[in-house]
Amino acid sequence: MLSLFRHWKSRSKKTSPKSTQKKHAEEPSSIRCFVASIPEDALAMIFDFVFTALCAEFDSETSPDHPPALSIMKLSHVNQRFRLVSLSYPHLWTHISSTLKQPEMGLVKACLERSRDLPVTVHLTIYLCGAYYPFCDDVTAAARKCAHRWRSVHIHFAYIHCTPLNASELSVDPTRGTEEMRDISAPALEYLRLISEGSSLDEELLFLETWNVPRLHGLTTVHSFPSKLSSFMAITSLDMKLGLFRTGQSNDFLDLIRSSKIPNLTDLSITIDHDERFWRRDIGIGIEPPYPITPIPSIQRLRITTSIGAHRNLYGEGRERDLFHALSFPNARDLSVTFEGEHQHVRDPMPHFYLSHIAERIFITDDVRPADWDPKYRQFPRVDRLVINISSSGLEPDKFAGEVASFLLPLHIFPSLKDLCVRANIPVDPYTHMLHYGRYEQPALRHIEFDISRVASPFATASPFPLRPEHWEWFCAVADKLMARGVWHEFEKLTLIERVFETNPDGTVVTKSNVKSEFLRDMLFKDADSGGF
Repeated sequence: MLSLFRHWKSRSKKTSPKSTQKKHAEEPSSIRCFVASIPEDALAMIFDFVFTALCAEFDSETSPDHPPALSIMKLSHVNQRFRLVSLSYPHLWTHISSTLKQPEMGLVKACLERSRDLPVTVHLTIYLCGAYYPFCDDVTAAARKCAHRWRSVHIHFAYIHCTPLNASELSVDPTRGTEEMRDISAPALEYLRLISEGSSLDEELLFLETWNVPRLHGLTTVHSFPSKLSSFMAITSLDMKLGLFRTGQSNDFLDLIRSSKIPNLTDLSITIDHDERFWRRDIGIGIEPPYPITPIPSIQRLRITTSIGAHRNLYGEGRERDLFHALSFPNARDLSVTFEGEHQHVRDPMPHFYLSHIAERIFITDDVRPADWDPKYRQFPRVDRLVINISSSGLEPDKFAGEVASFLLPLHIFPSLKDLCVRANIPVDPYTHMLHYGRYEQPALRHIEFDISRVASPFATASPFPLRPEHWEWFCAVADKLMARGVWHEFEKLTLIERVFETNPDGTVVTKSNVKSEFLRDMLFKDADSGGF
């Protein structure tokens, strides 16, 4: 807020230092007060900036606890002028939310009244506990009165400890039930988010089949896929986080796809949660791999996020492979795959991420298909931009030097690929053996980008091209394939972004440089016949 004050002050009329000092000496302190001199339109902009930032923070959190309207309320209590400005802008009250187990109904009612007829964002909570059926608080009953103004709705499924003995100590009524969640008509609702950090929900989501949401086009689900939603027809964006400890979530999604109930879906994001809390070894596999293959022709952009940890969950890995191997994306052009994981020590002092088996859970190669499988069912036939993100978490600076990610990148399954980007916060070692099979053709790449971290080593200066040996070998193999196919002339440039780290004698790791380099095709190969840089 102060930074915005300074920005506004810098744009005000300038005066000479002497005249300014003289003027300040003559003016009383009340006139010199800078905050009081801010015009109303600038003050409204500051309020809007605060409100927008707090809304984004609140909406992104799984368990938010500071309603944005509370900050606006506090600002409006500074003085009468602040109050008049805040009340003059109903947009500042369009975020209807409260804190967990302590619904601030006075604030909620104030927001509903002061937002007037503007579209609103609503956060609702359904409480789950072992002693009672699911129940909601007073916020739902108050907010449903303006359901015709709902533009965005976030529903949090909160697991709380509640028994008949301590029920009287709660600020919510556990006997209330969820009747207020049924038969809601929200004709203007465009975005719905369902958040559950516990086990998957089934019966708890049945109220959604009674909703009237004809304009809903964005849906985000966290362990709570709403297969009984009244209508999927208008949905264009779907963001799912699945814990593959039960077959229901992924099977429900596949059933909707196979029955063409989401015909307009263009943006799909799937995150696989391998958290050990969700492991179940007593449930059978629900999809028969590798058939039937279901194409989703409407998808244009696809995001996949998966993880690796110190422990293997064979059931979860099998479920993940079955899910992606049962799908194809014939018209997707933009694909992003993110590998996340905690570092694991394979052999001290060199911890590794072996990502090949993770990649195989997502990518289908010819080796895992029958020899006569129909080419029209290729998984990603039109992807022209591929982004691989590799993220290592839990790293201490002194352990960074030993980290490396080894992964398989089967380029031959992307026949239309033009742009390839690999981003990693640790050193990367791409495998090259998939590039050497004669029956596999590499796509006619135009641009390759490596955005990586690496540790300074003697190899960095031993070659005229500043790549680690692994990258050098991989890129040379790709270039050889492109030249053999006669498509090397289509290649445009290689972009290399490196965050180089150096290990000091005392074992500490420091940043040595952060360099971005671009190499055009003619700068790479001096002699195409010899293949040398």
